[in-house]
Amino acid sequence: MTYIVRLRAAIMPKILIADDSRLYVHLISEWLQDCCFEVVVASDAIQAFVMATQHRPDAVILDISMPGGSGIDVLKKLKLSTKTKHISARHGRIINR
Repeated sequence: MTYIVRLRAAIMPKILIADDSRLYVHLISEWLQDCCFEVVVASDAIQAFVMATQHRPDAVILDISMPGGSGIDVLKKLKLSTKTKHISARHGRIINR
């Protein structure tokens, strides 16, 4: 059992969440961790780019409007860097009803 847990931890996909809303970050990161993802967090656009460069996540969740720039700005920088251009990026929209 311990062997399986260690193996699973070694292959956990890593996701960067960049958002200035602490509540949103908390809710999403808890859910992702429960689903066996490793989570890295940034609270502004500048920190998001630095964290992505250092941690090289498999995917990112970016807030559109945050201090230091937009999520779109961060995404453009990530796609230009050889260290981070592999990161998966998709767009989506949350609709409040």
